[in-house]
This record gives sequence, C-alpha cells and structure tokens, in this order.
Amino acid sequence: MERKRKQYFRLDAHLQNAVRAKDLSCLPFKLNALIIPVEKGISKEEQNKINEFVLGGGKVFYYDEYLDAFKPFNFTGRWYTTCEIVDMFGEKIASVSEKKVDLKFLEDNDEYLISIIDFAEDEREISNLKLTLNAKTSAKTAKFICEDKETELKINDEICGDKNAKTLIIPKLNCGGIILIEK
Repeated sequence: MERKRKQYFRLDAHLQNAVRAKDLSCLPFKLNALIIPVEKGISKEEQNKINEFVLGGGKVFYYDEYLDAFKPFNFTGRWYTTCEIVDMFGEKIASVSEKKVDLKFLEDNDEYLISIIDFAEDEREISNLKLTLNAKTSAKTAKFICEDKETELKINDEICGDKNAKTLIIPKLNCGGIILIEK
C-alpha cells in the first residue's frame, strides 16, 4: 500500500519552535548557529546570553529585512543568505565523493528528500554514483527521480572504517535528480 506523499518538506525538522536567548543553556541538543530576527530591542539579559553563546563557539546571525540577508554577530562586511547558513550549519543527510555534484536536503516527519545537482561545466552522464547516507533510516530502498523516470534503488549496509554505513548507487545521473527515502 503506497501512502499519499505530502506536498511539503521542512528545511529543518529539529527547530520547530523558537528558542529564547535565556533558554540557550537548557537545550537538550548542541546548537551551532543562532538566527535572531532583529538586532535592536534585545534585552540586556538576552544580549548577555547571546554573548555567552558566542564565547562558547556558537555563531550568531541577525536578520536584516531591508537586505533580506543575515549579518554575522562580529560583522566583517559579509552578509549571508539562508542557503549559505544552512549549508554551513545544517545536518548533511548524505554525501558523495564526486566533487562537481552538490546535494541539498529537505525533510519532513516521514521522509528525506535529497536534491542532486551536477554542476560540471560540460553536460555529462555519471555512472554508478555512490551516495553515503548520514541520516538514520530503516528503509531498504529509495526512490530516484531523474527526468521523467522513477527508479527504485537498493540501500546497502556497508562497513566504512570502524562504522556501519548505508549507501546507495545511482546507476546513471544526467544533470541531476531527486532521491526520496522514508525515515
């Protein structure tokens, strides 16, 4: 029985609720980056907590509505986009060793979506591209969508060094595609 696919994915399923600065030290997980919606109007207590977060190695970005970009805490003339911050601090669901292949990730409560983009200068076909999954899944197969074809891919268990890893092989990749994996 095939379940109905949801029409949306969340960029980060772990940050469903806003966290106040005063609660940063109470989080049950490690937070690497903090995005603050406004720079002005933060209380002294919250500013002290933000400073502690920065001293502990965290990165802070303030949103600028006018520029639709994020300014780092210790501004050095470089603004960041949402995608850049997610690339720097977001969870990498999978990885590939091919240097000119980029992966972007979305997830919801039930599945992962991996967008694969081959950005080589010349159009090419990549054969047997190996993708290593970093996210936990109990799925035995994944769905690969490329052009107007859907292909079921087997998820393999492998030993990589001293760790068990899940991998899959994309038989042919032309420009890009999408992989859907149930959690």
